[in-house]
Amino acid sequence: MRGIRAVFKFWLETEDGYVFGEGPFELLCKIRELKTLSAAARALGMSYRHAWGVIKSVEKKLGRPVLRTRKGGAKGGGGAELTEEGHSLINEYFRLKEAYSQASRALTVGETDRALGLEGHVRGRVLRVSEGRPAMIDVEVVEGSVLKFLLDEGRVKEIKSGDRLRVKLKDASLSVEKE
Repeated sequence: MRGIRAVFKFWLETEDGYVFGEGPFELLCKIRELKTLSAAARALGMSYRHAWGVIKSVEKKLGRPVLRTRKGGAKGGGGAELTEEGHSLINEYFRLKEAYSQASRALTVGETDRALGLEGHVRGRVLRVSEGRPAMIDVEVVEGSVLKFLLDEGRVKEIKSGDRLRVKLKDASLSVEKE
């Protein structure tokens, strides 16, 4: 079927779960642009309290501040600026999201497929093989971007770190082949 494309939702997480995604990214970018948390919250249609909660949640999960604020007086003068950690976080998020977008665009829509009409492949290098249940592999696909794939238990012994792979998508199924 024509017009079908792969779409993904991107976020950053640790072993403990979600840390940073599109909402906090937009908020930090808007703070960088407007120089105050209140102006950024207004521009994004959220309350100051909610925006402050988003910032505090990210900082708690990272264990480092992403925002430095200055209190204002009756005549104003307050403001906010990103810390070095805040700048690094939005830059890295943007870089990784773009790399995943490029990998997603590398999947092409085939003319002859029947089920979902999706077919394509991504080439990469195996960074790590986890032999747990389920077995997983980490594959570097685009300039440091890493995708994780579940692997059939029978195939885990034949794939090693450093192997070059081709991951093929066909009719919503993934197959992994050594190159």
